[in-house]
Amino acid sequence: MKFKYKDQIVIASSKNEAVNRIKLLKKDKDYIFKKAENGDTSIFKLPKEALMIKDENGETPTHYIACQLHKKLLSISKELLMVKANNGTTPVHVIALHASRHNDKLLVLQLPKDLLKIKDNDGQTPVHDLAYTGVDEIRKLPKELLSIKNNDGDTPLDILRLVGDPRK
Repeated sequence: MKFKYKDQIVIASSKNEAVNRIKLLKKDKDYIFKKAENGDTSIFKLPKEALMIKDENGETPTHYIACQLHKKLLSISKELLMVKANNGTTPVHVIALHASRHNDKLLVLQLPKDLLKIKDNDGQTPVHDLAYTGVDEIRKLPKELLSIKNNDGDTPLDILRLVGDPRK
């Protein structure tokens, strides 16, 4: 059964079990975020609710690991990749934003296409974010992903034209 305790939803067999699991998660929150910040993918073995806890910015441990662009992100639950932070960004947005720093700009393009349609509070999709890094390969994406406009009315291709491909 699903139980809601304060801001957290937990799957447990009783309300008492749910409350105890939430208290344990909150106690271990710093530990989980520290492991995630260091790119430790062993946290993906934890119960899903442990990976749904949020920091003060609304980011989950998956947001933190996304900064490291770990390939393990390709095999985790889509639900974990769809969680939005306070600014509307998902871990997929984070992957796109950090792609140029890690020279792995194509990791985003390997994710399910429906995850590339999710907009943040500025209307940016992960494809918009990837366009800011100048990755010309986004042109190979389906037209439906390239025609999505952000809140300023720009498509990923508009952004790519402004930024250019830094490899050229």
